[in-house]
Amino acid sequence: MFGNNDHHVQCSSSKVECRDCWSLAVVTLATIVLTLRMIKNMEVDSLLKSVREGLDYVTLVEKNLNATPEYVSIQKVAKRLWEEVDVYHIWWGIKLKDVASQVTTSACQEDATLQIVQFFSGKAKNKISKGVESKNGDAKFTSICANSMSRITETIIGDHSESQKKSFDELISSRIANILAACLTNLPQVIAMECHTNVIEKREACVKAAAQLLGETKEIVKTLQGPSMEVPSLKREDLPFIDKWHAEP
Repeated sequence: MFGNNDHHVQCSSSKVECRDCWSLAVVTLATIVLTLRMIKNMEVDSLLKSVREGLDYVTLVEKNLNATPEYVSIQKVAKRLWEEVDVYHIWWGIKLKDVASQVTTSACQEDATLQIVQFFSGKAKNKISKGVESKNGDAKFTSICANSMSRITETIIGDHSESQKKSFDELISSRIANILAACLTNLPQVIAMECHTNVIEKREACVKAAAQLLGETKEIVKTLQGPSMEVPSLKREDLPFIDKWHAEP
């Protein structure tokens, strides 16, 4: 599902800044998409709508199945990054419209996307190579974001080199779709967990919440359990972790 050119597994998993989570990967890709939106004639509104809706369910999966301290810390980074990108349109204090303005005005859509990807790649790698210093507690945030952007952009460029038939826009869209689909295969497990509680007073509310979630996601779950969905041969306990999906050949 993620392809052979994925670079997530090349980072030491012993370092928190090199770990990954579903929401961080989606938000990092969405940063590129939002920047493209600021370039004339780039139509990405429907994709951004899907990202916003998908992140609600991704957050639910992570809350229930990725609740270890190291993953929670990365999820907090993703939440903050998404707010900065989606609401304030900034990335590391850089206005996305300023990034978009650096694209050559005569560039076609494919070249414009490449320029944006290369910009983010260069900024991220430069930050990693120089190291991150901060007196206001942002060092961890910046380091995690930089590593995520570096991995994502390197993968996109690598995928494009191997598959010239797909445009950069197609590669970015399909990667977002694949990550969301992989994460949401865990929804049945989340729904089951929502039904269980040892507190009798809360049990009825939990069942109602689970029923509502089931109603909202019925079609999603049906699609993800269909024959066209390629799920790797992972253990059930490994399915909630994006790192395990990336490591699967």
